[in-house]
Amino acid sequence: MGEGILVTRHGKEIAEILPLDRKDKAPPSWKTKRTKLTIPGKSLSKLIVEERESA
Repeated sequence: MGEGILVTRHGKEIAEILPLDRKDKAPPSWKTKRTKLTIPGKSLSKLIVEERESA
């Protein structure tokens, strides 16, 4: 399974990193479908181009 790691800063414990227990679950994947985030209005790239042209 693996060992846990204790993270310290200046001798004080600040975090503990433990292995995941994923016996029955599939590993995470970047290929899974996700919902797209859409924000109303102009895109950031269009706003940047407009600012550059107006300067």
